Amino acid sequence: MGLASTAGAPGQSPAQEPPDDPPAQAAPLVPAADPAQEQLQKDTDQLLQLVQELKLEVAKAGSNTLSLAALRKADEVQKLAKNLKEKMKERGQVSQSKP
Repeated sequence: MGLASTAGAPGQSPAQEPPDDPPAQAAPLVPAADPAQEQLQKDTDQLLQLVQELKLEVAKAGSNTLSLAALRKADEVQKLAKNLKEKMKERGQVSQSKP
C-alpha cells in the first residue's frame, strides 16, 4: 500500500526530469574544442585501425611467416604509437615512470 500511495504522489512528476539532467552533467566531461586534443583523438583512432589491420594481416599469414605488408603495417603502428606517446608527454598526459 505504501508503494501505491507514493506512486501517485505529486513529487513523482519531477522524477521524469532527472533523465534530462545526466546529459547536462555529462557535457562538462567532453573537453572544449581543443585542436591538439582532437588531433590526439584522430591519431588514436588511426592507431586502432592500423592495429586491427595488422591483426588481420598476421592471421592471413599463418604461423612462422609474416608478409611484407604486415611488416610495413607493424612499422606504421610503431611510429604512430611513438608519435602519440611523445605528444601526450608534451601535454603532460602520460606518467613518465620507467618499468
